[in-house]
Amino acid sequence: FIMVVITVGLASSMVGIRMLANEIIKGAQLKVQIDLNSAWMVYQERLKDIEAVARFTAERFFLREGMAANDLSLLRRELEGVRIENNLDMLTLTDKNGKVLLRTREPYLSGDDQSNDEIVAVAIREKRMVSGTEVLSQEELAKEGTELVDKAFMVFIPTAKEKPRVKDYETSGMVLKAATPVFDSDKKMLGILYGARLLNRDYSIVDRMKDIVYKGINYHGKE
Repeated sequence: FIMVVITVGLASSMVGIRMLANEIIKGAQLKVQIDLNSAWMVYQERLKDIEAVARFTAERFFLREGMAANDLSLLRRELEGVRIENNLDMLTLTDKNGKVLLRTREPYLSGDDQSNDEIVAVAIREKRMVSGTEVLSQEELAKEGTELVDKAFMVFIPTAKEKPRVKDYETSGMVLKAATPVFDSDKKMLGILYGARLLNRDYSIVDRMKDIVYKGINYHGKE
């Protein structure tokens, strides 16, 4: 009888512990999935903002008329105002083949080919709005704006379990980017307008995700 009691008790304990562990793991996995969905929602929200600016600007009268008349000074002035007003780091106009007509940030470089850019290439080929995340080299950032090179530069902070790195700094920039075709009144494509926000050292998205997921909760006095 003692052996039966011990055996049944051990078996019940093992089953109970396993069931409890499974429930805890399921609960933790569900919490992680919900948090990831919340983070994805914030990401999509920011990307949709850039899409909206690009789409509405591409449909404005001054852009169509300026491209038709090849009035680049007017276009640069108006588009630079749009970029500043909507807090974009980049707002660039290309022709229908991806050759840059103008940029809205110093040094205002033009003439280079952006048709090899992943997002711009799809917008040209499929003649529709395209958006996503890109990593731009220091060289590409310099074309879009001198200040962006400085903003993108980051020194890595050592951590206990980090993987070995070839270098201890980063010069490339991660951007949220949207590109949309510009059509004339006859639906003929005139060019591509793309806008972007540089994520390097921009913690607003991270802070927004943190506020939604953790709601100001601290762990041992730390965020």
